[in-house]
Amino acid sequence: MYRVFAFSFVPFIVATGSTYGAEIKNDRLAFTINEFNGSYALKTTGGVPKYKTDDDRYLLYAEELPTSTTTVLIDGEPSRVGGPKSKWIVRPRAAAGVASYAAEIDSIRVMLDARFVTTPYADGPAAVRLHWLVRNTGTSSRKIQIRAVLDTFLGAADDASFVIPGVGALQRETLHSKKEVPDFWFSLQKPAAPASAMIGRLRGAPLTTPDVAFFAAFGRFTDSVYLPEIEDKGFSATSLAPSDTGCALYFGPEDLAAGSLIGYTTEISLVDPVVADVGEAVALAVVAPSYAAPDQEFPLTVIAENVLDSKSVRKFRV
Repeated sequence: MYRVFAFSFVPFIVATGSTYGAEIKNDRLAFTINEFNGSYALKTTGGVPKYKTDDDRYLLYAEELPTSTTTVLIDGEPSRVGGPKSKWIVRPRAAAGVASYAAEIDSIRVMLDARFVTTPYADGPAAVRLHWLVRNTGTSSRKIQIRAVLDTFLGAADDASFVIPGVGALQRETLHSKKEVPDFWFSLQKPAAPASAMIGRLRGAPLTTPDVAFFAAFGRFTDSVYLPEIEDKGFSATSLAPSDTGCALYFGPEDLAAGSLIGYTTEISLVDPVVADVGEAVALAVVAPSYAAPDQEFPLTVIAENVLDSKSVRKFRV
């Protein structure tokens, strides 16, 4: 098991069509949008250069199934982009390093723009920034909300655990709203051997802080159940029930006047943690940005893992 302690303190890009629709990729990441159902996937190409074990591994899963998806709530009725009520205005496409689409549902147009950007957590353009624009093309005001479901998938593990700064590794289904929404969520397979690690940044310009961030088993986020009631279910890095994890980010609700436009932005990044052994029993992974402005506070996350068998207990202090 491991415990988490949280403290507050340009490669070439290719844009192509693919089997599943629109794809952009560089020597770190590949991002794909399915041309039929609008779901999106993120995987490594080369990942963090010093780790060979993180090459060609999923971070967000989609493929042919609509798992990592965008749903718009219109006057209380949810509809998924690429679903039965959705009409493509511009099918998923890739051009000039940008993957995008435009879909319309009941006079609400949802546009997605995805591109690679630099990140303080790894070298080079090792993050994908997702930017949604929502326009009311009708003649009357509508109440709208956007839900972005992220089906997290680290390497061969569909049970990617979540770490929240100031909270630690999540043990149960967790919902953060308004001011409780953290600066980021973080996921790592094993501190002793970080084959894959990622951060979802939720605060700071140009990002949009979601109104709700919900961490739960992936199956809880369905087309018919837009915002599930939180349940007292086991949800931890070592014991997940069920094991397929995910998170959903909710932006809004907003009253969108006829002809009006609103945008939301989030970012998912590779992480290059500092890994160290402490004696023979404990491995540490330290996650922090590689640069910060003078006098700027930043989160420092330390993950400690007992690398011996589960029956061996070690006293530990950071």
